[in-house]
Amino acid sequence: DAVSSCSQARDLFGTLETLYDYIGSSKKRVGLYSASQRKIYPGKPLRRLKRVDTTRWTSHSAAFCTVFDTYDSIIDILEDLQHDSDRISSVKASSLINYLLSERFILTGFIFKQIFELTSPLTKFLQGVNIDLLGASEYVKLILEKIHTFRSEHQFKKLVEDKNTFIASKANELSFTPLSLNRIRKKKMPGENIADEQISCPIKNFQVNTYYTIIDIVNTQIVEQFNDQSTPLYKDISLFQEKRLKKVAEQSNLPTDAFDGFEMVYGKFVKADDLRQKIHKTDDIDEEIETSDNTENDIDPEDLDLATNQGNISTVFKVCHQNDLKEVFPSIYIALCICLTLPVSSSSPEEPFLN
Repeated sequence: DAVSSCSQARDLFGTLETLYDYIGSSKKRVGLYSASQRKIYPGKPLRRLKRVDTTRWTSHSAAFCTVFDTYDSIIDILEDLQHDSDRISSVKASSLINYLLSERFILTGFIFKQIFELTSPLTKFLQGVNIDLLGASEYVKLILEKIHTFRSEHQFKKLVEDKNTFIASKANELSFTPLSLNRIRKKKMPGENIADEQISCPIKNFQVNTYYTIIDIVNTQIVEQFNDQSTPLYKDISLFQEKRLKKVAEQSNLPTDAFDGFEMVYGKFVKADDLRQKIHKTDDIDEEIETSDNTENDIDPEDLDLATNQGNISTVFKVCHQNDLKEVFPSIYIALCICLTLPVSSSSPEEPFLN
């Protein structure tokens, strides 16, 4: 995954986890961290370091953002803890501060900062209740287009400029270790006469082996989840959502390729032609949904508006099941059963980036 795609990414999130354990395992160090925040960020809420959970993309974002937002406080207490009478604590503090005061930490951090800023809203959207699957597909497409723009010389230069600006803002107080080139000695294989060409410039090496690697992995992870096979399926599933059913019933406006993606995956159980024919005749379902909506008097008006606008595949299925519409719309009923077994149609789908 993206957070383990290269040595710099592993060092970044490995250090964040080490920092969490180091400060969080001692009440004294937690107290120092809080006191430093009160001094450096007066009037702002106290932050707590977050654990880097290996299965959640959002946990990596939260852990990183907390460290970056309280960077000065963390450096402040680590400088003090370097002189701790406990030699183990002192060594750990020195190791942590050496990494945090390095250009490679700042550069790698800025890479993930721009990725998190772009993808975190998407992960929250995908975890929403009754999400608009058609809108989700378009949202993912937009995110992919923006990620593609990251993989450019111009965008990397901007990243380096941001790094330089950040370091310059701390120049009066802190000193950062310049980016260096770690040479990896590789054993020649039998019959190999020419060694791989080494990149001598540290910045160029970082660009090729870290920046592009991370961007490519993120792009690949999204494409694997939203590809030419799955995206048409998601769009077809969105046609079973309440607001889509109503729109089709009112306007008789159905794409000519509707349910082709569904048939491509589940053609053994249901055919696209059957679904296209039946979806135009769902007035009975719409009427039952309207009746069901009108009986929800205990729902907050704002929540009711959201539920009415977004619709829920499980609601449509429930209406079909309770009103014996299974025999009237057998193809639609089978398709709804399939939809309800997919994570994309549940109320809390997982993010695609890490899992």
